[in-house]
Amino acid sequence: MFQRILVAIDQADNHPAVLQTAIELAQLTQAQLKLVHGIAPIEETVPNPVFPGDSIAPAVQVEELQMQMQNLHLLEQAGQELLEKRLETVAAAGVPAEVELLIGETGNKICEAARQWQADLIVVGRRGHRGLREMLLGSVSNYVLHHATCAVLTVQ
Repeated sequence: MFQRILVAIDQADNHPAVLQTAIELAQLTQAQLKLVHGIAPIEETVPNPVFPGDSIAPAVQVEELQMQMQNLHLLEQAGQELLEKRLETVAAAGVPAEVELLIGETGNKICEAARQWQADLIVVGRRGHRGLREMLLGSVSNYVLHHATCAVLTVQ
């Protein structure tokens, strides 16, 4: 059955259903977990050091870039802390696990991490965006469903 389960942990997802579902599956199948959390530079909340702004004066660009890099570093720290906290929950359940912070387009990075780790299953949360809202905001779960090379379980 499932031996390697990759679990996508979302910063905004305060509901424990995704992680709890993955833990229960891992316990049933004696699988190991890999917890991943993505930081996507194209999101508004994440700085993009590659394109700080063409209309800004060079001296301001350097200052802006330094500030963005500092903000990115803070987001990386927060992401790593989130993963370590979730790892404690998994360890308390007696399930072997590891963590990885992903930087880049989240859906793509989740699929890539699953391929590299040879995951049998990806467990990902779904917020229920539909129609125009999903098209405008994007959907990590939708991307993963259509691009993963292994089974995908979405948890509402």
